[in-house]
Parts: sequence; structure tokens; C-alpha cells
Amino acid sequence: MMRVVALVALALAATSADACRCAQRSLAEYFAAADEVFVATLVEVRPFGEGTREFLFKRQGEHYKSPVNQAGHLPYVSNTSTAACRLVAEPGATYVVFAAHDTDAGAAWLTSCDGSRVHRSTDGTMHGFEDVPEKFVISQLTALQGLAALQTITAAEPKADDAANTSLIGLLDVAALAHTDAVPLFDSAGKGAKAVATINDYEDLEHRESGYEVDAAVVYAKADAAYKLRLANGEFAWLHADAAGTFMPLATLLPNRLTYLTRDWNRLVWPGIGAGIPHRLSYAGEERPREQAVRILQAKHIVTSLWLEVEVLTTDGCEGGPVKVLARGWIPAYAETGAPVAWYYSRGC
Repeated sequence: MMRVVALVALALAATSADACRCAQRSLAEYFAAADEVFVATLVEVRPFGEGTREFLFKRQGEHYKSPVNQAGHLPYVSNTSTAACRLVAEPGATYVVFAAHDTDAGAAWLTSCDGSRVHRSTDGTMHGFEDVPEKFVISQLTALQGLAALQTITAAEPKADDAANTSLIGLLDVAALAHTDAVPLFDSAGKGAKAVATINDYEDLEHRESGYEVDAAVVYAKADAAYKLRLANGEFAWLHADAAGTFMPLATLLPNRLTYLTRDWNRLVWPGIGAGIPHRLSYAGEERPREQAVRILQAKHIVTSLWLEVEVLTTDGCEGGPVKVLARGWIPAYAETGAPVAWYYSRGC
């Protein structure tokens, strides 16, 4: 907020002879400092307020960096004064945008000092950064997006033995339901736990199908030979091992099934496990399917992280016709949100 106020004050006080002065930074530094990063075509520029104007963009693809906890869209605004490091307006040009969000002012601020600039002019001229030539800008943005994603995923992905987990780690056959209608759940995994609920069938639990019309409980943690489950009312409780059957971790549930990637998937596919510059999948019209067809070849644990070797497909083949591979490589099994990025059709086509 203080930076924005200073910029506006400078714009009002500066003379036409003044010029913006700021040290050039690396592409990675601009990326780290920004609240939002994307590539877009400038469609229109219009007045926004005293000494400012709004830039209307048509974004090319999804964000390389999305704003955190941003409620609603903020207009992209720049000062009109050169002294205030205004962003040059060239309608029809392609921009790399690094936006600084100011919810108090109701604007996503753009300045040349923060890295925003024309990437491809209307005459086809390309522009890069001090440390990144123009032809490598997009691949470096993808690499920075991938690095940031992995850092967030590592912090968010569930650890199977962490009792505080709130993300799915697998499914469980509650074997006791086959021969009794009063299976107790407890407030903890260890000895001395107190019974807090009784279940009669899978409808009393959060559950999914492990196979064709075969119900199983969703598991959130596994500790001390007990399983953390979620009741239908949303509360968590523990099922002890003497009432449990087969536990199916995510690593065994996904490979060699009719699978799909969810909206939580960030569209990145790495050439190796956490290695190299990821491929960023794009779609015509930028509308991707809610359930992206994928073939999961294997799952592999690296330290505490679970990775999936995948072939992202044009279609799952259920409707007939050719199935083409859009990308092949590795993706983390969990998203930045901590949710699994893939699931399967338990009943097939």
C-alpha cells in the first residue's frame, strides 16, 4: 500500500522532464515479487482515475502465478506519468504482466519497474529481460511456475502418519460392516481412545467406490494401526485395525485404471521426477475439460512425495476414435491445495 501511495504522489508531483529510474532485476526476481503473473494481449486502454488508466487484457493461457486469496477480479491499472514508471500502452501487443495487488485501492498495479513489459510488439519485434533472451522468456516463466508449484505442493501434500491430515491418502474396506451393524469409531488412534460414534454402513462415512459397486471409506491418515475417517456429518474419527480390512493407498489405486486428471492439476508435466523444465499443456480456446483423460503408468515415492508417470490423452477412448498422447512425463500426485490431482472411473466406460 505504501509503495502505491508513493507512486501516485510521484506521478502528480513530477514534471514532464522527469523519467522513471529503477534498477533492472532478473526475471526470477520479478516473478517472486509479483502477486500475479501471466502473458496476455492488450485489447484496450481506458481512463481509470486521475493520473491512471486501465489496461484490458486477453490472457493467453492460464496464470504462471495466481493471486492468493483474491476475491473477485481487480482491474489492471498503471499511472500515466513516465516519472511514475508507467507501463507503455501498445494495443494488440503481447505483454508479460507482473501485477501487484492492492485490495484497498481496488487495483492490480502495473509498472515498468515491476517487470511488466511488451513481449511481442505489433510489428513482431520480441523483447526479453536482462538475464533472459526473448526466445526463452516463456520457457523460463514455465520453469519458475514449476518451481513455485513444487515448493507449495511439498508443504501441502499429506503425510500418511500425520493425524492432522485433511487430504485423502487412500481407501479402506471397513470389513466389520459385513457382519455387524454397529461399528465403533474413536477419538484417537492409540490405546485408551474413547468411542465417539457408531456406523451402520458406508452411508455414515465419506466413501467412494474402490471398484464396480464396491464401497470403501476415504482415509485421511494411518497411525498406530488405526485409520482416520470422516463421518457423514464432516467430523473426523478413528477406526481401529480390528474392524478394518484392506487399505488401498493412492499409489496402488491409480495406476492401470481408467483415470482422469482433476481441475486441481496445474497442467504441468515434468520430463523427470521434479527435474527439468516442465511442459505446460495448453488447450484451444483455453477451455480444458473438467476431467482430463490420462493414462497413469506407475506411481513412485521419492522421499515423502508421491509422483505419477502419466500420458495425458486427447480422450479416454470410451467413445471410440483415435486416442492421442498430448504429453508424457511425471506429475506430483497432489496439487498445491493438498488434494489428489487424479482419480478413476470405478465402473469403467
